[in-house]
Amino acid sequence: MSYSQIADVFTLVHRKGKFRLSSKNILFRTSFIQRLPLSSTHYQHYLPFFPLAIGSFAFHDYDLVISSSHCVAKGLRVPDNVCYVAYIHTPMRYIWDQFDAYFGNGRAGWFTRTAMRLLRRPLQRWDVSSNDGVYRFVANSEHVARRIRSYWGEKQPFSIHR
Repeated sequence: MSYSQIADVFTLVHRKGKFRLSSKNILFRTSFIQRLPLSSTHYQHYLPFFPLAIGSFAFHDYDLVISSSHCVAKGLRVPDNVCYVAYIHTPMRYIWDQFDAYFGNGRAGWFTRTAMRLLRRPLQRWDVSSNDGVYRFVANSEHVARRIRSYWGEKQPFSIHR
């Protein structure tokens, strides 16, 4: 059997030339953030919209979905009949244990610091609640597995990638 396309890649923003694998047979599907001003260079400023954007993708035509996430990709919404595996690099450091390193005095401007202080708790709640549709988490290290347990709870189904 021959496939003309090896994968569909769903991403909040696609920056041409930044994908590490050959993209010749890959269809990139981007979120509405791709169409926002300066999204290719300053996409981080749209962080409050990431959960909405990742939840806007549809996966009805797929049997298996695999995400690779250090931010919101694991928050995909998939139908109940779709197997969903989330490979986790880390829970979002900038809303959990390293908030001040990203948004403290001298690290971010007044507006960003203020906005993120208001958005931190809602983003944390979303980060935990968005795990419900994941069949299995795969942590990329023992350290990340401990962080998953710490922030998302002891009962998260996961494996350690070795």
